[in-house]
Amino acid sequence: MLMARARIGTLNLGSLKAMQYGAAEGELLPEVANQLALATTKVDVRIIAASSRDLEHEISAGRFRADLYYRLHVLAVSVPPLRDRRDDIPQLILLFTQRHAKRIGRTVVGF
Repeated sequence: MLMARARIGTLNLGSLKAMQYGAAEGELLPEVANQLALATTKVDVRIIAASSRDLEHEISAGRFRADLYYRLHVLAVSVPPLRDRRDDIPQLILLFTQRHAKRIGRTVVGF
């Protein structure tokens, strides 16, 4: 149902850590499995999921389903927390300041 609604687009699951074991996973896994195995409805969907936890550790602790993980884990992008990238903060401040200034019709002289 979720993928059929998305048809051509992106299904953003947000944070996987917010998923309770067996709750949302129980709905999503059959959907993914059906789409991959049966291909009953043609869809072109990207699935984006994020987590701040080590999901492999969560699987071994019994808090995340291995079958869902292996169906979703195609390309992993690891982004270190901002506290470990302090040099990025001035660039981010400038970026967001310029975006906001453009939206309200102002110019940024400096910060």
